[in-house]
Amino acid sequence: IVRAETPPKIDGTLNDPQWSKATHAQLTWDYQFRRPASDGTDVYLLVDKANLYVAFVARQSQPITATQHTMDTSLSADDAVRVYLWPGGENGLEYFFAANPIGTRNEYSAENSSFAPHWVAVASRSEKGYIVTEQIPLNVMRGDGRATWRLQFDRTLHVTGQTFEWAHDSAQRGTDSVTFTGFLTGMTVVTASTRTKPRLGLYTLGQLGTLGAGGDRARVGADIAMPITNTASFFSTLYPDYSNVDQDQQTISPTAFQRQYT
Repeated sequence: IVRAETPPKIDGTLNDPQWSKATHAQLTWDYQFRRPASDGTDVYLLVDKANLYVAFVARQSQPITATQHTMDTSLSADDAVRVYLWPGGENGLEYFFAANPIGTRNEYSAENSSFAPHWVAVASRSEKGYIVTEQIPLNVMRGDGRATWRLQFDRTLHVTGQTFEWAHDSAQRGTDSVTFTGFLTGMTVVTASTRTKPRLGLYTLGQLGTLGAGGDRARVGADIAMPITNTASFFSTLYPDYSNVDQDQQTISPTAFQRQYT
């Protein structure tokens, strides 16, 4: 990937000179109909210390479909472009960032069903198709520090049901089948680590009251986190005070169902 000397303008055009220096890819295969793509799609990539920059140039002979204006919702009824990323490699977490021809955004993370980070997509349309430029913060993704990520691009055309993709293999079962995706090298950037930092937090809880109301009492609790592997950690609480509930929903995605491991 090419390093951006300065952040490119995210304005739905490629007028910024930085885009002319970007890494270039093309979506040449129609996954849905198993044939070469009927319309051209060029993708441009840049990165700096804070963000990944992506630009899609989609040429389209069919009418453009762009009806969704609500962010963070499905774009399945629209034309859309997507970038898929695996910062932790084949066995890491999957992320995708999607946008339609008017810049409406949607995203996904295998880490958390509530994944909805702030990122930017700006689009412009013309008689030949549309352009989408994106700025994706690196710190919203979790990886293990490797320099080579897994990568995929796809584009859907709603009217025809076509899906164009970059990396293709006849054995893939979807455009985001990670085993058959491509590789993005040179990603020596800092993402959030999947490895939890060891933590032991102690706290006390106190109560003042009359004997009839339960009297005075105090107790001591602890919040414990212990990494086991790069992708698994042990969490425990003693007398939880629930002060980290909102944070835990974003970091460990707990559920109320029993899990068994062998």
